[in-house]
Amino acid sequence: GGRAWAIQAKEWIDPAAGGGEFFIKVGLVLLAVDIEQVASQGARGLIVALAVPPCVIFFGWRLGMRWLPDRMPLVVTLAAGVAVCGASAATAAAAAVAAPKSELTLAISLISVCSIFWLLLQPYLAQAAGFPDNVAGAWLGGSVDLTGAVVAAAGVVSPQAEATATIVKLTQNSFLGVYTLGIAAAWMRCGPQESGGGGGTGKTSNVAYQLWQRFPKFVL
Repeated sequence: GGRAWAIQAKEWIDPAAGGGEFFIKVGLVLLAVDIEQVASQGARGLIVALAVPPCVIFFGWRLGMRWLPDRMPLVVTLAAGVAVCGASAATAAAAAVAAPKSELTLAISLISVCSIFWLLLQPYLAQAAGFPDNVAGAWLGGSVDLTGAVVAAAGVVSPQAEATATIVKLTQNSFLGVYTLGIAAAWMRCGPQESGGGGGTGKTSNVAYQLWQRFPKFVL
């Protein structure tokens, strides 16, 4: 009866509840965007999409080196998640810097909580500031962490803002592998020494192999 139906419903819902952001991203890809719409964003849209994440990661790294040198794996994981696309980017960065699972969990939790706050606040800030729809969409796409939250926040402003925000965020997502590779290379060169002798001094006989070991394969 009703109990059997509830059990079946739980089995059907559990995968979506555990990986909700994955399904949102799949939906965004299937939704697709007209290539003319992408081209309409021009160089300014690309600058927002591609220049913001490296700047945020660099700023977070420098800040962590000064104030939290003993928690650098957490700092880098959090910076990558904030800069690119939330949990996916945090997971990729955590693999690149060999962050403990507890620190990855903490980073994802902080990003998720903050994303809810910005999801509720930023669209109205954009409207109050009188931003044009394209500008509001670029701001939301470049600054709200989670992909699903970007679409929801920009949808509050207008369909045009939603389209712009989606293009900016998906462009950032598509470069996650590049950002992760950069983080792994920087960690090998400048990061703290890891136990076991395989980490952060960059003194390795096979840099390409080390990079491949650190690179999270799910990004591909």
